[in-house]
Amino acid sequence: MKLMIIALSNMRKHRSSIVVTGILVACAVVLLYSSINAISSVSGYAREMNEKQNAADIIMYTSYEDEERINAFLSSSKEITEYESRQLFGSGIKYKNITKDSKTEQLEFRFLNYDEKGKLSDFIIYDQQEELKENSIILPMYMKSSLGYQAGDQIQLEFPSGTGQYEIYGFMVDVMFPNPNIVTMYECMLPGKEFSKLEKYGCLEGIGYFMKISKELYPSRYVTDFKNNISTQIPDLVSSNIFYVNDSQSMCYAASTWAYMIMALFAVFAIFAITIAIIVMRFSIITTIEDNLPNIGILEAAGFTSRQMMGANIVEYLFGTVMGISFGFLGAWAVKSSLENIINSVTGLQWRGKLSLPIAGICILVMVL
Repeated sequence: MKLMIIALSNMRKHRSSIVVTGILVACAVVLLYSSINAISSVSGYAREMNEKQNAADIIMYTSYEDEERINAFLSSSKEITEYESRQLFGSGIKYKNITKDSKTEQLEFRFLNYDEKGKLSDFIIYDQQEELKENSIILPMYMKSSLGYQAGDQIQLEFPSGTGQYEIYGFMVDVMFPNPNIVTMYECMLPGKEFSKLEKYGCLEGIGYFMKISKELYPSRYVTDFKNNISTQIPDLVSSNIFYVNDSQSMCYAASTWAYMIMALFAVFAIFAITIAIIVMRFSIITTIEDNLPNIGILEAAGFTSRQMMGANIVEYLFGTVMGISFGFLGAWAVKSSLENIINSVTGLQWRGKLSLPIAGICILVMVL
């Protein structure tokens, strides 16, 4: 009871420093919780997406025409447990969102046939339109989260030998091609009839091979051996106009790295906020002691111990800290959608943050300490 009397008296005198401490703690909680939560879950989300879509461990895109030799190699490889092949077209293309009247840009595009689905890499389509039309197109999620494209928008593609206008049917997440900052191309899908027109538009025809490997192997390690082995047995393959090989494990990490970098900055700012809060507390307490030495003597004469007066200071700033923590978690929830938009715009994923009680507990412990 005596402790609370002193603490309440101190809080009335030091309202401004308590409020400043609470604000700093709230800012630190928002930044610290958001950064730890994102760092701990983004890479897991990328792996989870791969599992949902039964994504291939290794993919190879090539324009090499001798399918028989490639199939023979893949069938004879003990490490490869399952594989599928699909036709594809590729080309450098100028593109423009007609609906939003955006400026024309250019990038490499890879097209898969939406009607030619298999068991491996069965991509999930987000924001689907009610009807799949002949001129529908499925774009990568990056073009929605970062460029602001929406389902239903009209997009114009300038091919080497023609121009096509399409309506966006939806968006897909492919960790193998998350955003053009990692792999400088967009992977898209067209319905069968439009897909078959790409050859006359001057696009280069190729084949995509989607492979699963033994569970005990690491795709990021095996992909090097795969490249070496197939280039040794089929030397002409590497020199084909289209030749691209990658693994899902490396791309999951690469897609997450951009989020890690941004969230690391958040964590640094959180540490700054905590440090400033500690400095404010320290100087406020020292100033209080120096300005109130006579009162402290009177309190000691009245029977209050040094331990009680130190405890009162702890309670005083603990109150500000608890209030800051409470508002900090409310703030973290309020900025949740903005944080998701930031991460998705740089990664090309469709990440959604979830409440994490263990991380919340860590943040509370750090702030109280």
